[in-house]
Amino acid sequence: MVSKDFSIKYLFLLGIIFFLGCDPSLDPVLMGEDFYKNSQKASWDFEYIGSFNVPDNSEFNYALAGLAYSQSGNNGNGSLFIGGHDWRQQIAEISIPEPEKNSDVTKLPFSEILQDFTDKIYEKSRYVLEDGSLLDTSLKIGGLLVYNNELYGTAYAYYTGAYDAKRSHYKTSLDLTDSAIESNFKGMFTIGDLNPGHTAGYMTVIPESKRSLFGGAVMVTGQTGLAIVTRSSWGPSLHTFFPEEFNDSFFDKKLTSKPLIDYPSTNPTLGTWGNKEISNPSYNMTTSVSGVVYPDNSNYVYFIGTTGLGIPAYGAGSKDPKDEIYDTVSQSKGCHAWPYANYLWIYSENDLKAVYDGEKNPWEIIPVEEGVLELPYYDINVSCGLTGVTYDVQNKRLYISAKFKNGTKPVIHVYEFKN
Repeated sequence: MVSKDFSIKYLFLLGIIFFLGCDPSLDPVLMGEDFYKNSQKASWDFEYIGSFNVPDNSEFNYALAGLAYSQSGNNGNGSLFIGGHDWRQQIAEISIPEPEKNSDVTKLPFSEILQDFTDKIYEKSRYVLEDGSLLDTSLKIGGLLVYNNELYGTAYAYYTGAYDAKRSHYKTSLDLTDSAIESNFKGMFTIGDLNPGHTAGYMTVIPESKRSLFGGAVMVTGQTGLAIVTRSSWGPSLHTFFPEEFNDSFFDKKLTSKPLIDYPSTNPTLGTWGNKEISNPSYNMTTSVSGVVYPDNSNYVYFIGTTGLGIPAYGAGSKDPKDEIYDTVSQSKGCHAWPYANYLWIYSENDLKAVYDGEKNPWEIIPVEEGVLELPYYDINVSCGLTGVTYDVQNKRLYISAKFKNGTKPVIHVYEFKN
């Protein structure tokens, strides 16, 4: 497995540092830079086209989740539905300018707001208890997806109520006015038998030519890396579902779903959350997945996220190299594994099919390739977290929203599928 190669490489690196007479515990800066330099870099079938800024609107500050491409948006020119400030969990629609390459992010083109932020979806998505009643605590946007001119979304309990929440998915109209949402909102629905910590996140559409492989399922969904770790997958997860079941007759039923990839805490194939001994970018306490892409002319499924390359540790981070947990990105009390990097996990369609057919368990398959994904404007000392990933099937363009790239606002990178 790739993570073993990582561990061997980094243990070898530590030996070199000791041999040179440099105690790595006194020079975490050197260690972090070498962790990134020597990390395995991912290769994939997407070519970077350029980037653009979100609108210059304060509501995009600290935006943390939600991105969905709409082919019909902006009069057929395409648009993006996107989440706003983490405190308010609102959703807006923005235009897509022609992306550009520029070393100065402030000189990249800016998109425009097409539909202003709404909190009506958040209000209606809070009814996630088993009986469909309100969970009166903080919920987060898990993911967004546009399919057949409807907006699909997920929501999950951030911390309090993590095991009480059972429902996670909804759909509504692309019209973000309060009246349209009130009339068209359907939810919340329960996907399968697992805690929403395994499903209430990113989504993507299964290519029409591939659906027969998975019993006609139209979409897949997943989630990983949530607080209260035993309720979430310890690595990328993927579960099938059928959007036609998003109707009133299924409100009190569990929607049809089957896991294709999932790593419960009882089967941590990619790694354990509590590992504090070795570098394991495949999965550690800092790993998160922000999106999944299944191109129609590919035999592979691509998961895109963020992970720590260093030795994981729990506690308060510090910018002082002499302190126990050195972390230039986050000094809060929590999970650390500096340096951090964007990361790619690639799975074979054949392996997913084997799981669907019952030949393997969803935790028995591993990525056929994985590694650091080198995105534009990366800085080892700045957060490389992502807020969402979405795919334009018609134009074969991939959109990746990277947070904190223009001050506290995200920048959206655009890639084109080449194979």
